[in-house]
Amino acid sequence: MQAFPGITVVSERETRGWIALNQTYWAKMSTAPGSARRAELAALERQLATGTDSTGAPLSSEVKRRLPRTIAQRKNEIEELALLEVVTPSLVFDRELTLDLGAGRRVVLEDRGRANS
Repeated sequence: MQAFPGITVVSERETRGWIALNQTYWAKMSTAPGSARRAELAALERQLATGTDSTGAPLSSEVKRRLPRTIAQRKNEIEELALLEVVTPSLVFDRELTLDLGAGRRVVLEDRGRANS
């Protein structure tokens, strides 16, 4: 929110609850020590260090070549996710909301049910 002070975040009422839940997920589960993401990263680092996959089979030269980049990308991903600020909507609606943007422009937001964005 620091990049966009004064912005209004809009969502359907039920979605706001899921967004709030994601605050816990990203902060506690996704990037925490022992999380699945960190375990996957540790497994990749073990493969690079040992030169073998999870079954003990030797890594191909192609995998050995790609692995350092993959590890760096995963580390970067975890660092970014750890800093993620999940913003809870400040304006919620039920069923439909029409926003007047001025100059004859308007946006209609509709709740179309589960699994629709």
